[in-house]
Amino acid sequence: MFTGIIEGLGTITKIRSSGQGKRLTIEADYPLDHAKIGDSIAVSGAFPTAVLIEGKSFEGDLSPENLSKKKFG
Repeated sequence: MFTGIIEGLGTITKIRSSGQGKRLTIEADYPLDHAKIGDSIAVSGAFPTAVLIEGKSFEGDLSPENLSKKKFG
């Protein structure tokens, strides 16, 4: 169960293959000052692990398990 606090909204700007999973690029509507590499950030019910954070955008990896539960084209 998700028990975090929703801090803002974002837009998925890119989806690409990454091993057996996917890597998402997300542009948030606020600075990601408190996020750090390795954090799981909620995105449409999935939780990509942040691997790159720059300003208001981040890249996050989704595992095959995440992908089996959610649809990301």
